[in-house]
Amino acid sequence: MYQRPCHFYYNISGERAQELLFRYGSKGEFIIRPSESNKNDYTISVHRGDKVTHVKIINHDGILSLPTGAKFETLLNLVRHIVETQCTLPESDGSLIEMKTNCLIPKEEIPVNGGRDLFFHVGISAIESEELLKDEPLGSYLLRENTLYNNDLLMKKWAKTCGDMIISVA
Repeated sequence: MYQRPCHFYYNISGERAQELLFRYGSKGEFIIRPSESNKNDYTISVHRGDKVTHVKIINHDGILSLPTGAKFETLLNLVRHIVETQCTLPESDGSLIEMKTNCLIPKEEIPVNGGRDLFFHVGISAIESEELLKDEPLGSYLLRENTLYNNDLLMKKWAKTCGDMIISVA
């Protein structure tokens, strides 16, 4: 199965996250997506067997916080923490939300916007991003973390000018 280098973050709604988790996930698997109530925050949608629970990740001045109070500088660090510790979060009824690993979604399920889909990739190099873009339609682009400077993002665009070329925009 195809795996995105950043296979935990998807620009989808809570309803779509629930649908994908029930189709491809199992108990404890999760997807991180944009918050629908606050554009600066994120939400973790977690498969809990018979239901999906959506947990808010608060973004305060670039620091991401879980409801437990744990804080992280990047989504990647947050995901690493969840996977390495098999993180649990308390539910309002006293039950625990178990999180084990990210849910892998097939490429054909990723939302596409006319060949101009914005993919956020964590921990990939410039060369890896160029390889990914060569398989996409012209005009496609991706956003990746800058491997030289923390909390910096770079955009890559697959364009056709005099010849096929990949353009970096900082």
